[in-house]
Amino acid sequence: VELWIPAGSFATFQTSITRDALDGVLRGDLDEQLVLAYTAFATLTSRGARFHEDTNVQPDEQLESFLWQDKNRYTLMPFDALTMRYRPLWVDDVPVVDQLDDYPLVWANDTPNYVPQNLMRLTLSGTTALARNTLTALDGVGVDYAASGIQDYVLLSDYFHVTNEASIAPLCPQFTADVLGGTNSMCMKAEHAPLFDMLDVDVVDLTGNHINDYGYAAFDQTLDYFETLGIETVGGGRTLDEARTPLILEKNGATIGWIACNYIGPYY
Repeated sequence: VELWIPAGSFATFQTSITRDALDGVLRGDLDEQLVLAYTAFATLTSRGARFHEDTNVQPDEQLESFLWQDKNRYTLMPFDALTMRYRPLWVDDVPVVDQLDDYPLVWANDTPNYVPQNLMRLTLSGTTALARNTLTALDGVGVDYAASGIQDYVLLSDYFHVTNEASIAPLCPQFTADVLGGTNSMCMKAEHAPLFDMLDVDVVDLTGNHINDYGYAAFDQTLDYFETLGIETVGGGRTLDEARTPLILEKNGATIGWIACNYIGPYY
């Protein structure tokens, strides 16, 4: 199929537009936040869109910079024109690819720009450390509650990734003479670790600079735990060769080579 989607600059805080707003601009309503490239305007008009005469239309080569200058704006673009400089927007808080049966910007085409069976969903979270204030919060609310806020979202992923920065330590959160970072050390309680399984984490990045705070034995046992869950790791390991080995993911005809690194430090 040929698929067009709403998108903003990668820096936008906007994540979704409403279906009513999308239908409105296609039938001629003015949305001052919409900006189109000349080619997109011409193509979509030829497909039946009736844009308002005051719709902002920019030269193709200026679209990206225009969106970055005003992060409240969005555009409509072909699926295969997406780059890391853009953020695809959802419609009514649902990914466009999950509503194609009732979506206005998709057409049958002999030269498709989107092949549904080739889709790979990869979700990268930020740093995850079930330590410090997060540890005490988990003690208070429990892992079931902690998972509930994002569980439905991350379970859509083929691969859900976290950067884990705290190893499971039997005495956590107590400090002993063995901790490498003194009072800045991070650790994870064993009873909080099931959160990884509940969220179906697929890839753990081990480059966090607190991963060995409670000693290498704690790190080694944490690796054992991830292995029992079938979780892939990258950026760390039991040996230097393991730590340097890229993670290779293959799914739906696509291959991803994954490497991970982090700034050296702190001093210890």
